[in-house]
Amino acid sequence: MDYKNKNYQKEYYQKNKKKKYQQTKKWHLKHPEKAKEYHKKFRLKHPEKVKEYAHNWYINNKEKDYQNHLRWKKNNPDKIKEYNLKQYGLTLKDSERILIKQKRKCAICLCDLNNKFCHDHNHKTNTFRGILCADCNKVLGFSKENIHTLKNTIKYLKNKGGING
Repeated sequence: MDYKNKNYQKEYYQKNKKKKYQQTKKWHLKHPEKAKEYHKKFRLKHPEKVKEYAHNWYINNKEKDYQNHLRWKKNNPDKIKEYNLKQYGLTLKDSERILIKQKRKCAICLCDLNNKFCHDHNHKTNTFRGILCADCNKVLGFSKENIHTLKNTIKYLKNKGGING
């Protein structure tokens, strides 16, 4: 009897899948808090099913997932900035305070920082050092933050007639 009952349930579900989906969708819209609680309990009770479903959805919807990701990034620029600053122990307010302290100028070349700037940090200790323009940040990056290399660069420019030398 149990086996027949399960087969009947499967057949019924297959025949009425769209109708059942619409009913479920309607219920979710009518009871959002209950639906949220139900899904939370389900995720806690069946983490493997949830993981498998998410993986299968991603495999079948890579382009859609990527478009969702791009849309989220576009709609949440402050959250991205917050996340990036958190690794240096900073907040958006801290960053703004530092910009004001630096008079909205690059800490190295003193050019005006508009909306594009970099939060410089020590790559070994991950310690924040200051706010730089993109060019100065690249100089540090390409030199691998090596003081000896930077001193030799200055010496080279002095000897070969650098623009401001």
